[in-house]
Amino acid sequence: MVRAAENADVFALVACPTRRKIIELLAEGERPVTDLVAHLRIRQPSVSEQLRLLRDAGLVEARRSGRQRLYSLNAAKIKPIADWATAFSRFWDKKLDALASHLSKKLSQSKADKSRRTSPPSKD
Repeated sequence: MVRAAENADVFALVACPTRRKIIELLAEGERPVTDLVAHLRIRQPSVSEQLRLLRDAGLVEARRSGRQRLYSLNAAKIKPIADWATAFSRFWDKKLDALASHLSKKLSQSKADKSRRTSPPSKD
């Protein structure tokens, strides 16, 4: 269960797949709840409850436009997740660079070995 809004932890909020999908959709731009319902294929009260949790935590903002509310993402509130994920991005970048270097050396070595095996013997 998600804690009260004033104590809401961004990580706990995005642990829910439905809320993550809402965040992804709102990252594309402002949307009314009916649009979110259509994309998520769940009932409107459920989407509204998820939006309320996200809004109470400051991750989502709402504004009135005529008879509907338009929801948008407050990306600054997601920064702790981006900062946390960046460390793993750097970790994987280093690992993948090391793998690429290793494979490049193995390929060069394999080509050199093949060249030695297929070269005609020297005439001495």
